[in-house]
Amino acid sequence: MKHRACTLSAIALFGAMLLLQPAAALQGAATELNRPLDPGYTPPEPDEAEPKPEAPQQRGRTDVAAPVGQASTIQGINFIGSDVPEDVAMIAESYLGRQADVQTLKALATAMSAAYQDSSVALFSLAIPRQDLSDGVVDVHIAEGYVKNAYVRKDGKVTESQLLSGYMAPVVGQQPTSRSSYERALTLSRRVPGYEVKPRLGTTKEQGATNVVLDVKPKKNRFYGGYDNRESRLIDRGRLTAGGVGYNLMREGDQLSGRLSISTDGQQARSAEVSYRSPVGARGTMLDLSAAYQETRPDSLPIEGEATQFSAGLSHPLLLDFKREVSASFRVDHLKSSNAAFGSVLTNDEVTAARLGLTGRKTTKKRAVLGSVTLSQGIDVNSAETSTPGASVDFTKLSLSSRFIQAVGKNVRLNLSASAQWTDDTLPANERLLIGGASFGRGFRNGLVAFDTGYAAIFEPSYRPLRKGNFKQSDIYVFADYGGGSVNNPASSLQDITLGSAGVGVRFKWKDMAMLGLEMAEPFELPVSGLNDDPIYSLTWSFKYQPGQS
Repeated sequence: MKHRACTLSAIALFGAMLLLQPAAALQGAATELNRPLDPGYTPPEPDEAEPKPEAPQQRGRTDVAAPVGQASTIQGINFIGSDVPEDVAMIAESYLGRQADVQTLKALATAMSAAYQDSSVALFSLAIPRQDLSDGVVDVHIAEGYVKNAYVRKDGKVTESQLLSGYMAPVVGQQPTSRSSYERALTLSRRVPGYEVKPRLGTTKEQGATNVVLDVKPKKNRFYGGYDNRESRLIDRGRLTAGGVGYNLMREGDQLSGRLSISTDGQQARSAEVSYRSPVGARGTMLDLSAAYQETRPDSLPIEGEATQFSAGLSHPLLLDFKREVSASFRVDHLKSSNAAFGSVLTNDEVTAARLGLTGRKTTKKRAVLGSVTLSQGIDVNSAETSTPGASVDFTKLSLSSRFIQAVGKNVRLNLSASAQWTDDTLPANERLLIGGASFGRGFRNGLVAFDTGYAAIFEPSYRPLRKGNFKQSDIYVFADYGGGSVNNPASSLQDITLGSAGVGVRFKWKDMAMLGLEMAEPFELPVSGLNDDPIYSLTWSFKYQPGQS
């Protein structure tokens, strides 16, 4: 019971991290299959996981005219028009006593505008008109703005976009414009998969009225390939992978992805995956569909196996702005396997599960926090079965994951990732928490151990020696990972097991188009005595090609 208490404490800690961090919106993960059929491998595309905050858009206009008469010091500031937020007023007060010349007035307007960016006001106009300042009192005209029209422009011409117009519809005509509505609308517009969207504000003749112009550049379809030499206990060859992503193929805003993977000998493992994303309505809801198929034939155990997996789900952002997101998701997936190699075991399962998730993120200029919590419920349909001894097909489990990224200066990144899972049931093999592979347990073979209840964490500081050029994203890193858990079956030898490894590596990155990774990882704590503790040397490479991107 000692280990279970530790596990529960770890889960409670992860949960507290998610709840206490205002950043920790729980990011939606509905775009991928719930459990990979081929666990432990490095993603085939260059790593794009480091979050970047949505660039805050300038939400106001300023106009400053030169004063007339003899300049004096600023004795008072008179706000005319809308009420001024307290923080903005305090910034303005700091200019009392300064010389009332045009340079000071421009600095005053700039400082007030910057303070407005952090206020609850979405749009504003600030004007210091031509005036006699011999008495030292500056009149500042303030108006809270609103969006009169939203236009979509492509190739310099105004065009129609039902999706983007739908995203902007809630803020058009809203007086005054709510900051939450404004940031949600722009964020939804900027994240449409097939578009590069650059919003800007346009002028109108009406006081306080603003037009929002969305400059749109359609993205070209993307292709990628990669290699990872990692092995599992059953599949002793690396993987070659190729895939592609297409945009706006069946309807505006959709994304179709496909991927093929094969072991280097062409026999031990072959897989194919396809996924489809599409907006539902114009409030941010997304539909996710995916399917995967895999064939395995390990050299060490020449038994042919296969597995299929299907998944369907919906996700919706409950909270969304330039820096934060909280999304809810619901998904149902179905797995059927027959002698398929999964990590360290062969599986014969037919398992269906429903999953309810809360996901999110918070990003700032130097920090990103991601997290998720998922409740999974197995569904005991007539065909449900599992070959895992003592396992239940109507299981219930709670899964947590989090990631923290901190930039230190311009060259150092601190990356901490953690995952935990709790259940009272004995789980089918594909529902267990796997340790061993690129995510956790890098010093061990892929999918070496699998737990019903367990935890894992990895800490990776990295250093980017180059500040300029096409290879400036390249980094050198060290890492240490640790995890543990148990199988909820008294007959299993996997009780109160812990394992850990550490290592060093380098990633050569050319822009965001290609990556070559070299890593050495060595165990410092083995899950069982007598296990091979030789270092694991990993080689990965990947590239991406997208016409029009350089």
